[in-house]
Amino acid sequence: MEEHKGSFVLGYNAQAAVHSQTHVIVAAEITQQANDSQQLVPMIQQVVANVGSKPSAVSADAGYWSART
Repeated sequence: MEEHKGSFVLGYNAQAAVHSQTHVIVAAEITQQANDSQQLVPMIQQVVANVGSKPSAVSADAGYWSART
């Protein structure tokens, strides 16, 4: 939540993993975390759980970068 002039703004952060050839969503998650930096590993884990194997490649923008991952 962010305070702005005495009020609160409730925001959500949505993530989705999509198969690159079929464009089928294979994992999705919604959080209240402000940025994506802690979301990449859980998304990959969810893909493995849903599909049964690790992805052969992962593409993500700079918002997922973290010094801890």
